[in-house]
Amino acid sequence: MTPAQYSNLTTEEKFHKHAKKFIEERGFLDEKGNRIILIDPREKIFEEFRKLQIDTSKMTIEEVKKALNDKYKSFDQRMLLNYLAKNINHIPSERCSFLITYISFLEFYLYDYDYDKMPTDVQNEFKSYKDFTEQLKQIKY
Repeated sequence: MTPAQYSNLTTEEKFHKHAKKFIEERGFLDEKGNRIILIDPREKIFEEFRKLQIDTSKMTIEEVKKALNDKYKSFDQRMLLNYLAKNINHIPSERCSFLITYISFLEFYLYDYDYDKMPTDVQNEFKSYKDFTEQLKQIKY
């Protein structure tokens, strides 16, 4: 899209363009160099859980979140430096961080994006994302 085309978009269209970019940028590179993003098919994303040896089939969302957080915390600085020294483009902690975000968006969906139905911890996350999108809407494009 050229700058002239962009300037002809309505504020709402510009917001949707930025929101789409936000969602598409929430991702990471897997071992093969493929970009995994939030709107990828469910099967593809759950394969990433299996790569971390997290079997989500018999877990609650809370158990999955705990397992992801535990995995994330287990990646220490030495491990990160080792990956970078080997020139590996994907970093396991990025996979965990992405999957934590994915689970958050899944929770929002399960509560029909209804703030009042959500438990407090989910409400806090939802409010953070909602505040961010409200700030995006206020930007003069």
